[in-house]
Amino acid sequence: MNVSCQCGSVSFKTKERVPLDLYHCHCSECQKQSSSAFGTSAIFLLLPPFDAVPVQKADGLPGPPFSDLPIGVWSRSTTTGYIMDCWFCKVCGSRLAHSKRYRERAEDDGWTYCSTLSIKGGCVHGLDWTQGKHIYCESMVAHLNIPDGIPAFLQDDDGEAYVQQPKKT
Repeated sequence: MNVSCQCGSVSFKTKERVPLDLYHCHCSECQKQSSSAFGTSAIFLLLPPFDAVPVQKADGLPGPPFSDLPIGVWSRSTTTGYIMDCWFCKVCGSRLAHSKRYRERAEDDGWTYCSTLSIKGGCVHGLDWTQGKHIYCESMVAHLNIPDGIPAFLQDDDGEAYVQQPKKT
């Protein structure tokens, strides 16, 4: 599938014709990242150059392999011990994707990336939004309704199902 940022300075193709999965995440991190009630991520297999650990230069911008591309990275720790690398266009600022990495053992020097890349839904051309699962609904913005029949979970999609309470009239 074709992917691009808002200004078109960054564009690439995924290996797959459709995403492996699609999530509408209601966690507080995705709310902040998207400046909205939830963030949407289309899940694809990890692809270059997102499979290389960013090298931080003295000016704070990523070095190789990204020095020839208008891609920046902001990294943060997750509550489960991973590092989340969050990729964005350095021209328009659009978030493009994120990927998680980890160390096999605490004493290891190297990092290993998880096998998937979460590409922001709005950047994926022709994305079918009807197959999305809602996750981290325990953090969902008040008064937001998920239609009946749409998969929804309190946290991630291998946990407890979210049961929407009837609205008081």
